[in-house]
Formats: sequence, structure tokens, C-alpha cells
Amino acid sequence: MNARIIPIRQGNALVNIYARDRLKNGNRLIEFKVADYTTGKRRFWSFSDEAKARTKAKEIAEALNGGRPETASLTEWQKKEYLEAEEMAKAVGLGLKESVMLFCQALKLIDDQPGRLLLAAQFYADHRNDKPPFTPKPIKDAADDFNKRQTGQKTLRKRVLTRHISNLARHFSG
Repeated sequence: MNARIIPIRQGNALVNIYARDRLKNGNRLIEFKVADYTTGKRRFWSFSDEAKARTKAKEIAEALNGGRPETASLTEWQKKEYLEAEEMAKAVGLGLKESVMLFCQALKLIDDQPGRLLLAAQFYADHRNDKPPFTPKPIKDAADDFNKRQTGQKTLRKRVLTRHISNLARHFSG
């Protein structure tokens, strides 16, 4: 069995691919193993295709070179999820870490119940104090506005409310 080392350099980082022949069920196979030290321990990624092994080695070398070795050990699904989360955070003007920190703090405020987070946010939006201040208007205009909003009321209730508001408008109009 013969073995060879394929060095992959990216900046100052070097990642080795070990290619070796193997016999499996009487068939000769070439296995490519990429050495990964990003987690602090040696780990091998195995590939049957040299191009895929080179891609993984370049990815590990870039992570090592960029100072973020922990990203090299992420699966494709984790990378996709990370990128989507980062994009969502950018859309609201936050970094990913800041978004997660705010999320965790918000969960603590509602007793670590994620299902209530949207309800709490909606309650806040409905009851916050920074809404426009009360604007005074003549009682006749206020009565007309109130009567227009009573479209969902039952007929008798609507008639009673309209009568009360009309009496207020008559007695308090200046």
C-alpha cells in the first residue's frame, strides 16, 4: 500500500491531505484524509474524491488563516444556518452575537418561554408609551369619530352609545 501527502497552503496555514490506497472487498480504492486541528484535537475528514478533499482542506486553511478555526468544523447545514441567521440579524441592523444576546435576555424576562416572546413583543407594541401624544379636538369631531368606529357593534348597543355620545357633544360643545 502506498501513501502520499498533498499539502494545501492558504496564506500561512498548511493543511495536509493524506492519500492512500486501500483494499475493500477485493477492490482497490483511494482514500483521501484531510487532517483538521481546528478543534484543538486531530480529526480526519475522509473523502473518496480528491477534489472534495482539496475543497475541505482549503476551507480549513482559510479558517485557520482568518483566525476563526471553529468555523472549519461546521457541517454544511450548520454553515447555511449560520449564514441565514447572520443575514437576518444584518437586516435589522444588528450583529449575530448581539441578536442572540438580546434574544436570550428577552427570554429570561419571560421565564424562558420562547412561545411567549412574540406575544410579549406584540403587547409592548400595543401599549408602549412612545405613541404620539393625545391631540385635543372639538367634542363634535370626537363624537363623530367614535360613532364611525362603532360599525362592529350590535344595533341596540350602537344606538345607545350614539345617543350617549350625542348628549355629551350637545352639553359640552363650546
